[in-house]
Amino acid sequence: MSENTTIKKVEFVSPGRLYGMLKPELDAAPMRLALPDCPAPASVPLEKVYYKHAADIVKAARKLVGGG
Repeated sequence: MSENTTIKKVEFVSPGRLYGMLKPELDAAPMRLALPDCPAPASVPLEKVYYKHAADIVKAARKLVGGG
């Protein structure tokens, strides 16, 4: 390493701990928009239900900003 190299400590912070640290500054609890906690399907009809679509993301974003 050269003399100009800076080493920074990287620490993993769990979502629960991060929420506890930021809670006083948040207006609402964080919302998770993710895939279901189960194995991914292997058929097209099930994939259509399993994966998030643009409408799902728009609905969640509107809910976050108070638009219903």
